[in-house]
Amino acid sequence: MVHLGNHPEVVMCLGCARWAAKEAAEIEDRDRTGVLPRARDRFRDLRRGVAHRGWHRHRYLGPALRWLGRRLP
Repeated sequence: MVHLGNHPEVVMCLGCARWAAKEAAEIEDRDRTGVLPRARDRFRDLRRGVAHRGWHRHRYLGPALRWLGRRLP
């Protein structure tokens, strides 16, 4: 369980905390321009496409895709 820094009364599981951090980064990138925010947007689009197609549940590709998903923006 993870306690949020400014609100220690709020507790989230590790998976939800990871999701919330990625969502916060996406919201911050909306106002930014440049190469890195665009690259992160491409990774997010790619992640959504993989999830939409269900490739993350594939017997052989799934573990590698999930490993990458935890490490990429």
